[in-house]
Amino acid sequence: MFVGRDEVGLRSETVRRANLSAIVRELHLRGSLSRSELVAWTGLTRSAIRSLVGDLVAGDFVVEEPAVRLGTPGRPSPQVRLVADNIVVIALEIAVDSLAVALVGLGGQVHWKDRVDRPRAHSTVDDIVSDLHELVDQAMAQRPSDDAPIGIGVAVAGLVRPADGVVTVGPNLGWIDVPLGERLTAALGLHAPVSVANEADLGALAEIRRGAARGS
Repeated sequence: MFVGRDEVGLRSETVRRANLSAIVRELHLRGSLSRSELVAWTGLTRSAIRSLVGDLVAGDFVVEEPAVRLGTPGRPSPQVRLVADNIVVIALEIAVDSLAVALVGLGGQVHWKDRVDRPRAHSTVDDIVSDLHELVDQAMAQRPSDDAPIGIGVAVAGLVRPADGVVTVGPNLGWIDVPLGERLTAALGLHAPVSVANEADLGALAEIRRGAARGS
């Protein structure tokens, strides 16, 4: 079967994007790494790491810092570190009696956060979406630029259908089949994907990725 140049180019670009994502993911989860460590963690070749890191530096996603000499043979490998300020996500929590927001950068760096009490009677979908909109506006006001977040994550006390962000049952909120993801996407108007999940599931994931269970 003949494969045209355009299709080959598309495949190459897809592979390149996947490799860039692999590097950013390792730096996001593990912190600053040397090029040699990136080779080990991603499985990419040294030449690929050198080229891809160069692309990320040019895009202001990472910086390379002088290598630390450890007294081992060979030339030390430069350290690669994420630029935490340039790309952010918004994290939201709908708890039983409070609402919370955080502005989080690459590497998990929390730039700003706030929590407000929520009377339990104040739990209609309209009320909570409106309050979250205000919190998001406050969070975005902390940004030095007008760049939109690349994503919005929502933790909610209830059973969630992750595929479409529907809260199927929220017993403490009195919610049944609430399309929370859709409602927030429309209300916030930030052109960023909104992901909704159960707060306990996200808490467990946080412990695995960055807490007491990390590496287990």
